[in-house]
Amino acid sequence: RQWRALIPTRKDEFTVGADGIGGVLLNAAEVYTQQTVDDTMTLISNIAEMKLIFDDGDANQRLNNVYPRHHLCKQDRDLMTKGDFMFNTEHFESSLEMYSIVADKMGSSDYFSSICEDDAKLLYAEVNGKIGQVYMKIGSWNVSIVYFFRQLELLEEIQNTSDIELPLASASIGLGTCYYEKC
Repeated sequence: RQWRALIPTRKDEFTVGADGIGGVLLNAAEVYTQQTVDDTMTLISNIAEMKLIFDDGDANQRLNNVYPRHHLCKQDRDLMTKGDFMFNTEHFESSLEMYSIVADKMGSSDYFSSICEDDAKLLYAEVNGKIGQVYMKIGSWNVSIVYFFRQLELLEEIQNTSDIELPLASASIGLGTCYYEKC
């Protein structure tokens, strides 16, 4: 009777492929976990949008404003926001996973077909720089150097150089830090 009380009333969602009461409970736990993760990610996205509205303009925010994230689809903007959140809470592996998903998508030939070349390079440079920062935090200096060099190369290819001073400085500082720490 106590086990039965744990089974939700929406049995059809939880009993599919379930083997006995344990299977039903396991399915219910998995569904609730996924719902919690989805709700948390929605909350993170909402907080990020509120931060854009109420931000006081610190240096990191000015650096983030250089990158034209508005060209990304909502799913990729959310992945970048989640990656930033994970990075700031020192969950570096999760952060790397989020950034890598976006970087893999950007590697396809048609991903940037609807935006200008400079914005595409700027966005791809941002993702490479963020991946470089993650590897730097976990102490993988050589891998981090590769990503910071990619970021720097992409930034140097941009024709309109009016807004890339901060990203260039960020890439250079990342490279310098990695070489310093390697020695």
